[in-house]
Formats: sequence, C-alpha cells, structure tokens
Amino acid sequence: MDVVSPGNGIDAPAGWATLDRHLAGRTVGLSFHLYIVAEGRVRISCRQGEQDLAPGRAALLPACLGDYRLETLTPQALLLKVNLPE
Repeated sequence: MDVVSPGNGIDAPAGWATLDRHLAGRTVGLSFHLYIVAEGRVRISCRQGEQDLAPGRAALLPACLGDYRLETLTPQALLLKVNLPE
C-alpha cells in the first residue's frame, strides 16, 4: 500500500490517509473493507462492476469480494478505511 500515506498533500487526521493514484486491494474472507471518502473523488472497481464515490459517500466491500481496485478521479482523495484485523 505504498500509494497511501497519512497527510500526503492533504491534512489527514489520525486514522485517515490520502490516496494519490491507485490502490489494489483484496478481501480474503475474514473481514469487510469500509471506505469513507472525505475529500476528492474515488472509483472502486471489481469484477462485478465499478462505483464512483464523492465526498461524504462510503462503500462497504464484503469479506467475500476478493480483488478490487481504488483509483482517484481527482489529484488526491482523503479516505478512511475500516476493517477487522485479518
């Protein structure tokens, strides 16, 4: 997750991170992944389709989803990721 770093160009409160390009992720059946967008716009893509998220929107990715990709639609986005320890 080298493209996610706290406070990279956007002031990131504790627990939040900025995304400045893309991020490949995977749920492995042990936990959901919840992403909340505070600033910027993000596209989440997986084999079932894609969804664009604006500030104030959230996406809950189920534990059984598998591979997914996040990419910014703006130069940067401020996100909060919530999940159980895997």
